[in-house]
Amino acid sequence: MIYVDTSVLVSSLTNEMDTHRAQEALLRFENDALYISQWSITEFSSALSLKERVGGIGAGDAKRVRAQFYQMVDASLEVLEVSTRHFKLAASFTENSKLALRSGDALHLAIASDHEMTICTLDKKMARAGSLLGISTNLL
Repeated sequence: MIYVDTSVLVSSLTNEMDTHRAQEALLRFENDALYISQWSITEFSSALSLKERVGGIGAGDAKRVRAQFYQMVDASLEVLEVSTRHFKLAASFTENSKLALRSGDALHLAIASDHEMTICTLDKKMARAGSLLGISTNLL
């Protein structure tokens, strides 16, 4: 089972340096069970809005990408609930200053860990922290 980090989703649907790698990974994993969390939906929306605010994507393209994302969620991604247990585990991960985790990344790692999933990410810091925590990671 694969937990897909938001970095992979954003890159797969927008024009970024890692777009090709993200798209290839999603195709490679299409026969696997792919999961995201409710947090991923919020984080995706935030990342897309940021791209729009700084001029990285136009309003029309942002609307199209949002529609593609929700279609992807409905067609091929299972959405996991986020629980108090996940927030507490994420908080414990952030207490280790050597991991240098942002709260959202810690939450993704906590959810993947709790469900014993491999997290697929483009984020080197997240992959490193996951490995140090004993969480199965796949850095694209």
